[in-house]
Formats: sequence, structure tokens, C-alpha cells
Amino acid sequence: MVLSIVGQQLAIPGVGVPLALVLFWVCIIGLWVGGRIRLSTSRLTFGSSLALALAACLVGWLLLSSDPPSLFSFGYIAACWVPFLFVAPRTQGLDDAITSTYLWTVSILALIAIIQFGVQIAGGPFLDLVALLSKEYIIPGYVHRASLDIPGLGVHLIRANGMVFLEPSMASQFFALGAIMSLRKKPLLVPLFIIAVLFTGSGTGIIALAVGVVGFALTGSSKERVLSTLAVALGFIVLMLTGLIETVFARSSEFQTNGSSASFRFIDPWDHLWRFVADAPEALVTGLGPGGVSATAEAYGQGVNYTFTPKLIVEYGIPIGLACTVVMAMLIMKSTNLPLAARLVLVAMTFALSGALGQPASAILLWCLCQAEVKKTHATAADASAVRRPLASGYLTR
Repeated sequence: MVLSIVGQQLAIPGVGVPLALVLFWVCIIGLWVGGRIRLSTSRLTFGSSLALALAACLVGWLLLSSDPPSLFSFGYIAACWVPFLFVAPRTQGLDDAITSTYLWTVSILALIAIIQFGVQIAGGPFLDLVALLSKEYIIPGYVHRASLDIPGLGVHLIRANGMVFLEPSMASQFFALGAIMSLRKKPLLVPLFIIAVLFTGSGTGIIALAVGVVGFALTGSSKERVLSTLAVALGFIVLMLTGLIETVFARSSEFQTNGSSASFRFIDPWDHLWRFVADAPEALVTGLGPGGVSATAEAYGQGVNYTFTPKLIVEYGIPIGLACTVVMAMLIMKSTNLPLAARLVLVAMTFALSGALGQPASAILLWCLCQAEVKKTHATAADASAVRRPLASGYLTR
């Protein structure tokens, strides 16, 4: 998980494949061979059914499109999500270790993001060591650097990205998740994450924070509700002191502006999907095939960041798209090792805030955090007694 976070910008030279994805598979194979993870029967059943459905869809793809399906697109997505067929025997200790590893990793990166932004406010340069690498080592197609105008300060800055994240937007979402996950066990880290989210200048992180706060408001304890309210207040104070408040309110108008970042992420994917449904009803069952979204983007005349469900439906049809969406949402929501607020943030990140379907960093994070099928094991005194005295207690030995 740590390598997938800090290495998410890096690509293997010459082929452009994300380094994190290759390392992910090396870890999966190593864990499987070592007996640390196993194939899940229920997930394997779903995966086999999905494979049969894809084989049936192949006929539709060949009939509906003059271009052959993109094998690279299909293989790339499969490489991201096939590891979800494997599960690990989860314990409370393992869950705590994963949570702690994530929080400390992103807290260090949040501190780096704050330093990046703070140095610029003080008149210094934008610090980014990854930018020193040759372009062949960087995954193309992402906005690693984005500018930010702050009317309150009258300055033009570069949005913090923690050096390692694909985009400032991705950094803000990871920091927002860190804030929500740390509220219960490491509340002292919350201010760090809140400030880092704001310094990325990204609305997606603020949306993720809002989702988490709503989750705590609905289901959290009294302490969590108070802390989440204080976190919101801290956010407004930082916005006021840094002059970012005007920028945030100005960006809210992007939802009504064509070609804006908000439209690109939240409006256009669904607009393209509805137009696809109306224009190509014959393709609703099978979709256009892997890589098919490039055809809809070209037909409707604008670039778009296709989110999880719209991309699945356009390329693989309504049955597969909805089935995968429901199964993934259930997988996240059943991960009781995470507070409900954090699960809601993960749902928002996966289905609304980014193109998670083709992002190894998102898939790896979900795989590490959401191993819901295998229940936690807790050794109790009664269990220990039953094992020591199997005949007297009437229990079978394990």
C-alpha cells in the first residue's frame, strides 16, 4: 500500500505501465504462494460469471464497432481488479496495522503538501522532487501541476500535490480519507489533514470531507460529532486566514460552466452516458467494448474524466456495469473494520470523485482496506478453555 501511494506517478520506461501496478502483482503472487492470502469462493463465482458475460459481449462488440476492442484497455482494468478475487484472513491486529500504515504514510505526505504551499506563500519556489525525473518515468495523461489564484492574497501559486500524487485532486482525496479515518483513533492528525486538503486547492477533497462529516453526524458518537464539527470550523478558519475562501466559493460555479473541472469530473460523464443510452440503444446490453469511451468522447466533442459506472456501462453494457458497481459498493460498505464515515468517503472516491476504474492507486487502496468477506478473529477466554478441555466442554477441537 505504501509503495502504491508514494509511487503512483511512476511508470516503467518504454511501456508506460504504472510501476505500482507491477509491484502490486508481485506482492499478490508472493502472498498467495506464501499462503498469506487465498482465493475467495464467492468472489471467484462472481468473477467466473463475469468472464462468461464478457465472452458473450464479445459478439456484440464485433458487430457494433468497426474498431476492434482495445486489448490494452481490457488488460489494464483486469490487472487492477482481478486481485480482488483474493482475500486475507483478517484479524484485529492486521486491521489496526493497515489503518496505522495508511495514516502515517499520508500524514507525512500531508506535511510535505503543507510545506510545498507554505514555501510559495513565503515567496519561495514550488518544491517537487518527482518533477526532476525524465518524462518517460512519469505516467502521462494527468495534471501533476495545477495553478491556483488566491484573490485574498493577490498571488498566483501552484497547488500542493504532496510531490507523489497523480494530481492535487488525488492528494486531496487521500488526505480527506486520512482526516476521517484518524478522527476516532488519532484525532491530533485531523488538523494536519484538513490544512493539507485546503492547500491542494481541490474541490474533490472538500466534497470527500463533507461526506465523512455527514457520516459522523448521522452515526458517530457524541465525541466524533463534536470533533467533526470542530474540524469543519478549523477548515473555515484556515480558508479565511489564507484568503482561499474566495477561491472555494468561486469554484462552486464550475458546476454550471462547460469545460470546467467540475463539469469535466461530475457532469460530463453522466451526460455522455445519457446521450449514449439515447443514441445507441442497441449497445446497452454489451456496450461498445474496451476502450469504447474514446468513441463517445469523440462523438460528443469534449474531453471527460469517465468515472467508474459510466465507463463500465459504455464499454461493457448495463448488466455488467450495474453488477460491478453494486458488488464493489457492497464490498466497501461491508468493511466493518472502517468507521461508516470512512466507508462513505471510499464510496464517493470510487464512484464519483475520480476515474478509479483505471487507477491502480485507487484499486490497491480498496484492496488493502476492504477485505470484508473474512471476519475478524478474536480469541476469547471461553475459546481458549474449549481448546484446552475439548472433551469436558463438549466442543470439537479445531
